[in-house]
Amino acid sequence: DLAPWLAVGIVLAAVIAAAVPEGWIAENVGTGLWPKVAMLFVGIPLYICATSSTPLAWSLVMAGLSPGAAIVLLLAGPATNIATMSWVIKDLGVRSLAIYLLVIAAVALGAGVLFDAFFADTLVLASRAAEHAMPDGLWAWTKAAGAVAFVVLLVNALVTRYWPGKPAGATTDCCADPARDAPLPTSPGCCAGSAPACGCKDQP
Repeated sequence: DLAPWLAVGIVLAAVIAAAVPEGWIAENVGTGLWPKVAMLFVGIPLYICATSSTPLAWSLVMAGLSPGAAIVLLLAGPATNIATMSWVIKDLGVRSLAIYLLVIAAVALGAGVLFDAFFADTLVLASRAAEHAMPDGLWAWTKAAGAVAFVVLLVNALVTRYWPGKPAGATTDCCADPARDAPLPTSPGCCAGSAPACGCKDQP
């Protein structure tokens, strides 16, 4: 379930890391309240979850975004999106949506301001130059093996999710609608025996 979002977050983080120089955001956008407000307006409508926003926030901080502004993105992004807001308007009304968004904005901005005021100086991130430098010895091999294992597991999760294939022994005419709880056999004895063996959820 996390694999698609993790892949999206890593790709976006890689694009930002490659396209935006270190310190560019701090030099051109600033480090005060404005970047936090900008991250709020970016995060609220964006369809993003905590899994994908974490590597994205790291890349933005490396590009010069203040840690407090990254906190705003990490809080506001997963909290709501366009789809959620549409549902709230439809079922609860505009007033409820306004209260919902104001609470999210207040909590996210407050957390971002407090983080920059008290904890920003304690945050230490490796520079990209140091990150890309591969030291000799066991540590280099450990990093390489970890990266390969991660990619293999991520690709396997994506393949399993989007190209699961048919169960072993499944027949193409076993169930007209496999999503239903009760199978709909199209040939005599199709779903007889073990349900998983013929690709049906339950016995007829």
